[in-house]
Amino acid sequence: MTVAAVLSSGCSGASSTRASAPSASARPGGTSAADPSNSPTSSTAEQLTAQVLAAAGGSTPLASVRGDLTVLSKRFPAVAEVLEVRASATSTLLRWQLKSAAGLQVNTRGFGLSRPPLFDTRAVSLRDAAGKHVLSPFTWAPQAGGDDTGCVCSGVPGALGDEAEPMYALYPPLDPAATTVDVLLPGFAVAKAVAVTRP
Repeated sequence: MTVAAVLSSGCSGASSTRASAPSASARPGGTSAADPSNSPTSSTAEQLTAQVLAAAGGSTPLASVRGDLTVLSKRFPAVAEVLEVRASATSTLLRWQLKSAAGLQVNTRGFGLSRPPLFDTRAVSLRDAAGKHVLSPFTWAPQAGGDDTGCVCSGVPGALGDEAEPMYALYPPLDPAATTVDVLLPGFAVAKAVAVTRP
C-alpha cells in the first residue's frame, strides 16, 4: 500500500519542548524539514521498513543500554542496541534493535516510547553531542485524513523475546559538523556519543 503523506519534523533547543509541526517550516536552531518532493523522506513508512529489515542482521551494536518498557503499569526489563546513525544532507536514519533483558517472552504493547493512543516509537530522539538540538522523527499526515499523524518510525512490537527486533526512525538532518549523537529512549539509560556515519 502506498501512502501519500505530508512530512513534518521536530527539532528544538536542549531546553525547549519537543514539537511536531503540521508543515515543513523552519525549526528553532536553523534546522528545517526536508522537501518531501526531492528527499529520501518522501519514502513511505512501509518502504523504509522494508529497507531497514533488509539491512537487519550481522550488525555490531555501537551502543547498548538497559531500561524498562511500561505496559499497563507493569515494567518489563529490555535492552536497546543502537546499530547505526546515518546522516545525509536531507535526513538522519537511526537503526536500532530491542529485545527482552531476561530472554523471556514479554508483552510490550504499550505507550512508553510514544504517547496514547499511538503504538509507535516517536518519543525516541537524537541529541547532538554538544546538546544544542534535540531531533524528533518525521511525522506524516495521511491524505485521507485520520485522528492523528503517522510517524516515519517503527511501531512498538507486541512482544519481545531473546531475539532482537529491528527498529528504525527517520529524523531531520544533523548539523554538518556533528560527529556523534546521544540517543534518548524514554525509560532507558542514554546511549551517549554514538558515532555518526555519512555518505
